[in-house]
Amino acid sequence: MSMLYSFVELHRKAFDLYKVLILYGGPGETHEAAFATASNDKILEDSGVTIEPTSGSLQLNWAVTSGRKIIQIGTEFPVNNFHVPSNTAVIVQAGYLLRTATIQGSTLALTGDINVTTAIEVVGYPSSVTGVNFNQFGPSTAKNSWGVLGGVATYTAPTISLPVFTDLVWKVIDSLPEARPDYDDSNWVNADHATSTNPFPFVTPTSLYGSDYGFNTGNLVYRGHFTANSNEVNASILSVSCTGGLAFGLSVWLDDTFLGSWAGDALIESNQ
Repeated sequence: MSMLYSFVELHRKAFDLYKVLILYGGPGETHEAAFATASNDKILEDSGVTIEPTSGSLQLNWAVTSGRKIIQIGTEFPVNNFHVPSNTAVIVQAGYLLRTATIQGSTLALTGDINVTTAIEVVGYPSSVTGVNFNQFGPSTAKNSWGVLGGVATYTAPTISLPVFTDLVWKVIDSLPEARPDYDDSNWVNADHATSTNPFPFVTPTSLYGSDYGFNTGNLVYRGHFTANSNEVNASILSVSCTGGLAFGLSVWLDDTFLGSWAGDALIESNQ
């Protein structure tokens, strides 16, 4: 048997005793597929599939619904509405996240995540597999009349016990040692470029654009050194001007004294 055409996404996998073809589409869509075969067809689950046999072929037409449709053509199963990763050796429907699938003797061992008691179904698998477990616990596995292995993975809500946070001993670590006056910045890159690749001109003696020094993303820390002249009239005043793009924010320290922050604005570029 071969597929003549399909109007829908598909995944196929051949096993030692049969082949599985999965056809899937979006809600409310109507699809069609045709197969070159003289085999008889049989609807195994759900209705709503129109099958038109012609000379040497079968044409299938159906509307995508929340329920799946399983059809047997000879010994092969086109299946609708399963989500299947394309690189597995088995075809499984098992909860909202299936992590691993390995064959251990005659058992298919699955691991994954569930948040409710969940039906487990193995649609495609080697004939050597006769049972399934999920997260090392077996659902009680049964094989239905068309060969699908099924069972139920029971969900047990975890018991979470929170401590009394006010009774805990809390610790803190300095996450910004660069703000300390005695911090050694001798290995830092000097901001000494007299020109810039940035099209916006700079007004500082040298460029302070981080991109001119290879820093293009993330948080930037600048350290500047100066000695105030106590003889000047405005020696007690410090003026700092910063320019940034959208959502730009800043914090300023003088020695280890925190002067303040600007939280930024996601809608406008700002000068502070």
